[in-house]
Amino acid sequence: MDATPSAEARFVSALASGARESMRLPGNVFDWRVARQLCRRHQIAALCGYMIVGLQEPLRGEGSDFAEYVTGELRENTSRNLKLLAELRELNEELERAGVSALFFKGPWLAHEAYPALGTRLIGDIDLGISETEYHSAVDMLRTLGYQSESALPRTSRDALKRAHYREQLRFSADGRWPVELHFRMVNLGPPGPREGWVDRTSREFSIGHSRLRVPGPEAMLVHLLIHANQHGFRTLRLLHDIRWQLEKDVGKVDDSLLLSSIERLRMRTCAFFGLALAREVAGAKVPLGWMDALRPSSLRARAYRRLWSVKRVATLDPRGWGQRLEAPRFYLLEMGGPLDKLRYLRGILGWV
Repeated sequence: MDATPSAEARFVSALASGARESMRLPGNVFDWRVARQLCRRHQIAALCGYMIVGLQEPLRGEGSDFAEYVTGELRENTSRNLKLLAELRELNEELERAGVSALFFKGPWLAHEAYPALGTRLIGDIDLGISETEYHSAVDMLRTLGYQSESALPRTSRDALKRAHYREQLRFSADGRWPVELHFRMVNLGPPGPREGWVDRTSREFSIGHSRLRVPGPEAMLVHLLIHANQHGFRTLRLLHDIRWQLEKDVGKVDDSLLLSSIERLRMRTCAFFGLALAREVAGAKVPLGWMDALRPSSLRARAYRRLWSVKRVATLDPRGWGQRLEAPRFYLLEMGGPLDKLRYLRGILGWV
């Protein structure tokens, strides 16, 4: 199948990246409906709405309908995220009352601090990183806010940790609220190891009104985003923009030694290299050349990776995907962990541990 990006994919990618100097307005052979579908599928419609004001000339004809759609998505998502901020404050305050020390992964910090405007990053759920020792306290707190588990809950914290790594994340929902997922490790795939002390030690806070939310530090956040993007096969362009905007916000703040040593320890050097390369090429991320040189895999390993993960197709905005239940096992067994870790993980998936 052809791995050349369509005119619609090239336009949408350039628009989302703000690459106005390389953007070309569509010619006669262009389907605005496809461009709109790509924005929706890749969760970048609001970001494109923000960027569209930078076009040198307004879109006309069917293009004006596209412009109205993406700017409308920006307005709607801004309203949604403003509502989310109030919800996050309440959730954080209830966590503190319950004595639960939580890390808010990805979305809230990215939307509030990293992306160019509050409404440009779509947030589907709230990922809470907690210790398994706080499992019951966190569940009780969520129930006081009206949340219910979407599946039968494990009885013990040990079983909860195993469920999160070998089966599925513990997900809670409530009417009129964002879903919440409990995570017991930032690297929430593979066999569960000891609590990630380096993630806790390097965490930081950001303010929402009078509430201060704790989030991963620059190095841990980037590792988390690289894993998340690769775990989902780079199927959604928003995953690469998460990396792009985090790098822009955290420019000069990343401890190179800590970042690279963490990547090596997690045995994710190749996937980190390609995640950064794709974020640079497709989303316009500014990646330090020193990182790329330090992470560059052998030519044999690079060829294997490109084939396994259909790297050439990512820029087409139509990359191949696997079933959701296979995403984490496939990624970990192919790209992370040593032989014994892989064996232990496989046994856990099969229910043998």
